[in-house]
Amino acid sequence: VLISLPAVEILSVDLENIEVYDIQTGSFNLLPMDKSVFKTVQEEARRQVLQSACKAEILEHANRQVQMQLENLFALTQTKVSVYPAAVGKCG
Repeated sequence: VLISLPAVEILSVDLENIEVYDIQTGSFNLLPMDKSVFKTVQEEARRQVLQSACKAEILEHANRQVQMQLENLFALTQTKVSVYPAAVGKCG
C-alpha cells in the first residue's frame, strides 16, 4: 500500500477561559468592559500561541506522528505500507 499524505496545517487556535483584567473597570468590574480591549488581548494571545507552536515545530511533529500511526495501523494487518508525507510548509 502506498499512501501520500496531504500537507499538515494548523486549522485554528482556540483559547478557552481567557480572562482579561481591565484596570479601568476596577476590581469588581463595576463598569462594562471595553470589548475592543478583550478582542485585542485575544488576538495577541492567539498570535503568541501560534508563534510558540511554530517555534516548537508542531507541523514537523504532526507529520512524523501521522506517518508513524499509519505504519503501526497497517502493521496490525501485516500489510506492507509506504507512507509519504507532504513537505512541511510555512507555519503560521
